[in-house]
Amino acid sequence: MKGAVWGATMERARLKLWKIVEDYEKMGIKPIRKVNSITSAWVEFDNGDCWKAIGAHDSARGNSINISYIDYTISEEIVNCIIKPCTKAYPFQAINYYWTEGIEGIE
Repeated sequence: MKGAVWGATMERARLKLWKIVEDYEKMGIKPIRKVNSITSAWVEFDNGDCWKAIGAHDSARGNSINISYIDYTISEEIVNCIIKPCTKAYPFQAINYYWTEGIEGIE
């Protein structure tokens, strides 16, 4: 499965991504590769899942993913024109909104 965390800013997406990593680790699924640089953040797990953080803007077009976690502060125009078309990888697709309350570093 390929998933993306879309944030109104890259930092918001990055913080949610690391929360997802914590949740995977609680389930006993270990990350085998992590990248956390200024320009990108992604994680690959030992079960084959791969998640990345993406800032929601025009240059994010062209991604192909199964699951999208969308920051609730992103406009519907961006969701409809950029995020939904990227959420197209088979065999299944899903979209879910997330709230940032309770994530350390986000107010």
